[in-house]
Amino acid sequence: MGSLGARLLLLVLGPALVALTVNTSTAVAATPFSIGVTANHLVDGNGTAIRLLGVNRSGTEYACIQGWGIFDGPSDAASVSVIASWHAHSVRVPLNEDCWLGINGVPNQYGG
Repeated sequence: MGSLGARLLLLVLGPALVALTVNTSTAVAATPFSIGVTANHLVDGNGTAIRLLGVNRSGTEYACIQGWGIFDGPSDAASVSVIASWHAHSVRVPLNEDCWLGINGVPNQYGG
């Protein structure tokens, strides 16, 4: 994965990783989490190789342009809890440029 791929991975996975790993029941200051690339491995901030275990959250690549939503399926706290119960710590969120930028006929309620 090139430098651009690594940055895109961090851009897309960053908010999802935070959403799945933040425990709102405690008031402990969080240490920033980082992912980098060393040779052909993903590594954490300490340089330790990590393995992503995750899910694909579909819909974001087509639902808005079709004019019926953002995600294909529920996107509430209950669905996040289910994903967390699978011990996933990463989420793939495919993007559609038109939806992300709110251009080329994307309905306002679904555009970026």
